[in-house]
Amino acid sequence: MNIFRKFNATLARRPLLTQIVVSGAVSGGGDAFAQYLTNEPKWDYWRTARFTALAAVFITPPVFVWFRVLEKIRHSNLHVQTFGRMFCDQFAFRYVGAYLSRSARVLH
Repeated sequence: MNIFRKFNATLARRPLLTQIVVSGAVSGGGDAFAQYLTNEPKWDYWRTARFTALAAVFITPPVFVWFRVLEKIRHSNLHVQTFGRMFCDQFAFRYVGAYLSRSARVLH
């Protein structure tokens, strides 16, 4: 089976779990690559693990749920639908993001 077909099948079967794994892998790989590009003397495994966990546990699930909420906004005119989703995203979710960032500051 083609790897893209297998990925799409897994995504259709278990979308949240698949997105959590992909988000963690991309974030961890990105952090490792950033450390490589900045010529860090030694790879900081804990930094990469924290960044991976942050993306996989604290960012992906709320965003997954939020996109499902946005998909419920429907209109016959696609432009109105698009701008309605964008308006809702920009003006409603920013408060949730602000709350999460304040919570993260308290934990740190």
